[in-house]
Amino acid sequence: MAQSFDTEMYRIPLVIEASTYGYAIVWVVIAAILSAALVRRRVNKLDLIRVLKTRE
Repeated sequence: MAQSFDTEMYRIPLVIEASTYGYAIVWVVIAAILSAALVRRRVNKLDLIRVLKTRE
């Protein structure tokens, strides 16, 4: 993306700091925890005996 904005009129340098990786890791972990919590909640609501008795 930075390369596409590299024109004669203006230039946007690509700067990736160490904190950027930290923020990315934190957000990925938060998203994984939220997703796992939602899936766990839905699995806990399942009636496993009824699910296992149904035929395909």
